[in-house]
Amino acid sequence: MKKLKYFIPILFVLCFAIYLLYKPQVIVSKFDLPIANSYTDLITQSEVVVKGHFTKFSHEWNMARDIDDNPSDIYETIGRVYNFEITHIYKGLAKNVSNIQVNQRYSETIYYTAHNDIPDMADINKNTPKVIALDQTYIEPDFNKEYILFLNSEPTQHNYYGAVYPFMVSITNNELKLESQLMNTNGTIEKEYKVNSKNIIIRSEYGRINDFSNEMNFNQFENLFH
Repeated sequence: MKKLKYFIPILFVLCFAIYLLYKPQVIVSKFDLPIANSYTDLITQSEVVVKGHFTKFSHEWNMARDIDDNPSDIYETIGRVYNFEITHIYKGLAKNVSNIQVNQRYSETIYYTAHNDIPDMADINKNTPKVIALDQTYIEPDFNKEYILFLNSEPTQHNYYGAVYPFMVSITNNELKLESQLMNTNGTIEKEYKVNSKNIIIRSEYGRINDFSNEMNFNQFENLFH
């Protein structure tokens, strides 16, 4: 009995230590994402509205830049750029423009501490733990689909990006569908990563997205510009 008396607390401490060792670390990443609540809202918040289809993947680049527009040495926000062929311009471009490049945020480097805090950039060094986290708003384009895109321009990089979320609407026959990973959720998505034998959960908070796909069909959408 005496041995059992000492064994139980030791077992409890050991189990608790193992729990702490393997318990996933949760890091919260919040985004100030402009969100639309209607098609007219999408149009109003966008510099450019076009219809067409994606033709191919172009390249990746580091969107994190310094004051001289050079890529950051320690921080990466990877963007994926796709070629988009325009079949109709609704807003914001000259009639003779037929092709543009569209950038989407794909992933980012997230540095963290043992207390789940995201440190200031000045405190980051080569030993600061980090995880490469996928952007949960990223949508891989379907080259066989027809889309309406709601965009702003990035003149320094000569490409366009989503002006508001969701910025891609697919067209099937006469039906419209908002393309979004966050549709009808509370705007929070968790994804788990393995970093040096430790499980890291990135909790991305964007804000609630409502599905207004059926607010109108494609013909009704086009009538907004007549």
